[in-house]
Amino acid sequence: MSAQGPNPYAPPHDERDVPYAGPKGEPGTITCTVLLEVADMVAGLRLTGGKVRVAMPILFGSLGLVGGASIGAVAQLTQALGLGVLGWMLWPLVFWASARRSLANKSEAERTVTLAFSAESVEVTTALTYSRVKWPGVHRFVEGPRTFILYLGEAMVQVVPKRALRSGEVDALRAMLTSHVTPRKKPPFVGRVLALWFLLVVMFLAIWQFLQPNR
Repeated sequence: MSAQGPNPYAPPHDERDVPYAGPKGEPGTITCTVLLEVADMVAGLRLTGGKVRVAMPILFGSLGLVGGASIGAVAQLTQALGLGVLGWMLWPLVFWASARRSLANKSEAERTVTLAFSAESVEVTTALTYSRVKWPGVHRFVEGPRTFILYLGEAMVQVVPKRALRSGEVDALRAMLTSHVTPRKKPPFVGRVLALWFLLVVMFLAIWQFLQPNR
């Protein structure tokens, strides 16, 4: 019986010899690894949650109008204005709460994200997940002072903190996103706000008419 050579399918004796299975550093690829913090998520929400800044003051002000229907016009307007200002002041707290919830119960390994941007796709790798989206599948991107936001779907957003990029890579990534991402149309938010406002006004008028004394 002849001697057999080493099993080519056996695991390596030294685990340090195992190559990294994450995104490959191909020429022209921008790769970065970052531990996501609450501040990163808040910066991203400020870019994606602009609707909250508009909706909360409108909602609070409308509640003031409806709730003050029986206290006189001046007091009613004062109450609506005060609640509208309160709604404007509360939206940062909503962002912080959402950011903390998005990272809750996640270990450092799960919050450590490796991102690779190549000529063909975007790759997102964590300790437990891996996803790859070709550029036509990226809906749009938004840039802020501290982050890039990638819409990998209408309901899936990836935060890319600029602090994770090396010198010169911010400009390179901006150019790559601009050249590869074709923004998709979004439903007009103004129309929905006007529809909501109209509905609230109708509700207010109905409640106001109901509360008027019979003549």
